[in-house]
Amino acid sequence: MRETYGFAVSLHVDEREEPGPAIPPSVGAIIQTKPSIRGVIGLPGDHFDRVWALATSGLLRYCRLAFTKPRYGSALIVNASFSSERDE
Repeated sequence: MRETYGFAVSLHVDEREEPGPAIPPSVGAIIQTKPSIRGVIGLPGDHFDRVWALATSGLLRYCRLAFTKPRYGSALIVNASFSSERDE
């Protein structure tokens, strides 16, 4: 039996000037790790518009996330980047 793993990230507009009180400061959270990974990320409006434009034009191909070690099925996302080209 072959297992498949899924990964989903939901984006929303977040116009806060300061990061939340979490340590380390985060841009989002991993809210589920099993049976698939699910994350939520808040982006400023202009960044959200850029990611949306890449996605609707079919050019969004890569998402790189840095997050804390998962604990009890959740973790903080401390950095996120989206691009059409692979980072080396």
